[in-house]
Amino acid sequence: MKLGEIRGDFEEEFAELLTLAQLFRMDIRKRAPVLYLAELGDDSLPESIKQPVGKKEKLARLIQDRISKRLNTGKSFSDMLLIGWVYQFWRKHKRKPTVTEIAKLMRISRDTFYRRYTAQKLHEAYYTASGESKRDLPDPDGLDSVQRANWKAKKKTRHLDDN
Repeated sequence: MKLGEIRGDFEEEFAELLTLAQLFRMDIRKRAPVLYLAELGDDSLPESIKQPVGKKEKLARLIQDRISKRLNTGKSFSDMLLIGWVYQFWRKHKRKPTVTEIAKLMRISRDTFYRRYTAQKLHEAYYTASGESKRDLPDPDGLDSVQRANWKAKKKTRHLDDN
C-alpha cells in the first residue's frame, strides 16, 4: 500500500500528522510539540502531562477532538488530508500545486485524485493552506461583471436601433 493510499486505522493518524504540521508550520517529517491522540490514550501518562498549556496546544487539542468525532461518526478525512498535503507542497514551493504535483505528493495517480477530489477542491485547499485570498484579475476595460453585462446589452440594443 502506498503512503498516499492509507486507509482504515491509519487515515485519522495521517490527518492528525498533517493538520498538526500545518498548525505548527512545520514539515510533516518533524514531530509536533504536543502529545498525539494515540499518546493521549496511554493510561500510564499522568493527567498533568496530557493537559494543553499554550494557545497552540489548545488548538491542537481541538483538532484532535474533531478527528476523534469524525472517527466515531465514520466521517471521511479526505478534506483534511488534501489540505494537509497542499500545505506541505506550498510550504516547500510557495506556489499553488497542479493536480499532477499534488497527486504525486500524495502518491496516488491523477485518476485516483479525480475520483476523490475535484480541481475546485484543490483550489479551495490551496487558499486554506496558504492563507492567501483568491485573486480575481481586474477587467481590462475597468468594468465589473454587472457593468460588462449592461454594456453588452446596450451595445446589442444600439445595433438593433441602427437598422
